Amino acid sequence: MVVAKGTSTMNEQVEKLRNTASKMAELGIAVPETLADSLDDLDNPNCKIAVIGRFQTGKSHLINEAFLNQNLLLKEGVGLCTTAVTTEIAFGDTPRLTVEYKGDEPTKIVDNPSVEDIHVAVGASDDAGRVALAAKVKSVRLEWPFAALKNVTLFDTAGIDDPNPELLRATTYRTIPESDAAVMVVGAKALSSVELDFLKRGVFSCGLGGVMVLVS
Repeated sequence: MVVAKGTSTMNEQVEKLRNTASKMAELGIAVPETLADSLDDLDNPNCKIAVIGRFQTGKSHLINEAFLNQNLLLKEGVGLCTTAVTTEIAFGDTPRLTVEYKGDEPTKIVDNPSVEDIHVAVGASDDAGRVALAAKVKSVRLEWPFAALKNVTLFDTAGIDDPNPELLRATTYRTIPESDAAVMVVGAKALSSVELDFLKRGVFSCGLGGVMVLVS
């Protein structure tokens, strides 16, 4: 078996870090939090993926089918954008919805959330409702016990052609820099000027090079 020199060197460095942390623990020396977090990341890798695209191209449907195995996430209404808050989706031993608010309102935790619980947390049927929700909610996290989510965190985002630019900046544009990679869901046709422009200004300009274009 041939092992790349760079890979071998990295593995040796990681092993040295593990040995150092182990020796510190044996001597009763507190392991720095940054070192402990880095080793935990290596043992439990997690890739953050933003699912992006124009509304009604199948972003939420993709996540529902491939990563949740249920129709849980909000689907765009006919001709209408409904998403107001980006939904973070991660693996959890039990279903749980966590909604964190921007003001003094306490964090809301819903165990075994229903479809309605999720829909109310992230979207509204009219622009005024969406603006109000975006102003109120800081973050939404859905944990779900489905194996496909292990080692992956997904972000279900508002459509890149959202007619409300402020909502788009507060959701999709803000999510991209926090992600390790992106999946752009498109229709079975040539990429539109909106999609190409977003890839240029919203993705590549952030230094995010890992992008997959998925034809719905």
